[in-house]
Amino acid sequence: MGGMSGMGAGGGPVLQGLMLVAFAALATFYAARANQRCLAAHAPHLLMALGMLYMVLPVAWQVLPLSLWLATFGAASAWCVARTAGRWQRDHHLDLEFAHSELAGCVAMTVMLPLFTAGSLVGALPLAIALGTYFLAYSVFWAWRMRGRAPGFLGASAIRHSRVEALAQMTMGAGMAYMFLVM
Repeated sequence: MGGMSGMGAGGGPVLQGLMLVAFAALATFYAARANQRCLAAHAPHLLMALGMLYMVLPVAWQVLPLSLWLATFGAASAWCVARTAGRWQRDHHLDLEFAHSELAGCVAMTVMLPLFTAGSLVGALPLAIALGTYFLAYSVFWAWRMRGRAPGFLGASAIRHSRVEALAQMTMGAGMAYMFLVM
């Protein structure tokens, strides 16, 4: 199974090294977050960070079968849907931030590696561009929040994250955007 490094994603070894460091830092951050707070709230991002780290490893180290990737991220996506629906049923509150962040991320990770390995499919390019654009906007949104501001339509209650959390979200979004747009 070839990941990003095997698909000529560009950037060379320096960029690949920087991405390895960034995704390892994200995985460490989300592992600590899950340990300190709620595993359920941070497990999807931890899984995504580990998946992204795996995809920038040298191809020789990428030994997981595609079916395991699909099963893992498919199950994570299903869990995110169940959590979102359960919260709606219990509280009549739709957690848009969770749905936007964790659910969208897990669904994107489910299709990311198959897109790399089946890049010649007719529908792959439009889907990759759409997802890359989504995550680019996601990253810009978190950069905006990192500055302590939220768009007016979200109100002041939207600013409830630390700058470190916002930086982690921004980095995750930028990494996903890069992978979708430059693969």
